[in-house]
Amino acid sequence: MRWNVPFEQDGYRDGEHLREWMHHRFIERLEETRRRYLLLSGSREERVLAAQVAVQAALSRPGFRA
Repeated sequence: MRWNVPFEQDGYRDGEHLREWMHHRFIERLEETRRRYLLLSGSREERVLAAQVAVQAALSRPGFRA
């Protein structure tokens, strides 16, 4: 997988060597538990904008619960 954001060790992450495996594991668990999710791609600015649009859309849905 090609990542848009370079790996940055912050003292909490296990390491770049696990990055792709963890990514797929998170998606697997989201799908197993039928959770909604959105994969963002593009530049940082594009991802932030897409996230803002998605949050606004979720907040405006009838019956949305935080």
